[in-house]
Amino acid sequence: MIRSLAFTCMALMICGCKAPRINDTVPGIARDYKPHMQQVLDNIAAFTKDPATWPSHVLIYKGSFETRQQWIGSVGTTTKLENTTYGVTRWEFSVLDDPYDIQRLRLLYQWQVGFITYEQLEKGWSEIRDRPVLDGAGKSVMGSDGRPTFLPLPLPVTRDLRRDWTTVGVFSSAGRMSGTTGVAVPGIPAKMISVTDNECAAQFSIAVLSAMVNTRVKARWGDAVMPTP
Repeated sequence: MIRSLAFTCMALMICGCKAPRINDTVPGIARDYKPHMQQVLDNIAAFTKDPATWPSHVLIYKGSFETRQQWIGSVGTTTKLENTTYGVTRWEFSVLDDPYDIQRLRLLYQWQVGFITYEQLEKGWSEIRDRPVLDGAGKSVMGSDGRPTFLPLPLPVTRDLRRDWTTVGVFSSAGRMSGTTGVAVPGIPAKMISVTDNECAAQFSIAVLSAMVNTRVKARWGDAVMPTP
């Protein structure tokens, strides 16, 4: 019996009777998730490289995970060791897939990198009409054609909002917020931009979030159906 107990203790020590590292238990979707501003900077890097590219954003609005490791051992006529890990995870997120949000974000990013002027931004923005006009009772206001009236979302940036707060360079990102796009391979370097003014970066990041009205609603309320023209 003493020998069996000693063998059991040695086996537990060798197998590592300790709590699992947190990096091994946190689901990858949470560990690899980038905050909103980081996604904005990565998108700016992508549009700096190609102004005709596609914006990409993911909003995680609810999530939970639970892991529990349990050791079971018995000593008798035979020695039994069992290590069981239980895991439950649940994440809910919304990706940028609404056509109106995508159009708005493409315009904002193209303006930020200098591909279009503010006048072009205003014109393109005014043509995206997906905000229903409601009366005091919360019902849609009908136009002369008998159809609901839709207006564009207010433009979240002004003409005097600075756009010169990013710089391009491999050695300019030390100690600064930065964004990248692509994978650096021989002959095809990754594109990187660095932030020179954090306040301007924050203002533009808020403007981007303001433009994602349909995506934000879906992220907050699940599969919410937005009225469309």
